Amino acid sequence: MSYGLPALASDIDAHKEIGLRPKSYFATGDIGILRLKMEMALSDREIMGSGKYNADIVAKHYSWDTAVAKTATVFGSCFND
Repeated sequence: MSYGLPALASDIDAHKEIGLRPKSYFATGDIGILRLKMEMALSDREIMGSGKYNADIVAKHYSWDTAVAKTATVFGSCFND
């Protein structure tokens, strides 16, 4: 995703927190649905065109700068009590 590529993800809570477009999720453990989603994605403009959207999500929420800031906040709260 950070490279601006389209992505599919299973519908577990951790993946849903990422905030992909609804079409990008498939039922966990359903290989048949995953196969269909992969085939469908190749001709789906919304999914294939979601690369910039995905890269923006990663840059905003999962960059090293964001991770460091969140980690510092957690550690800071542990030592300020």
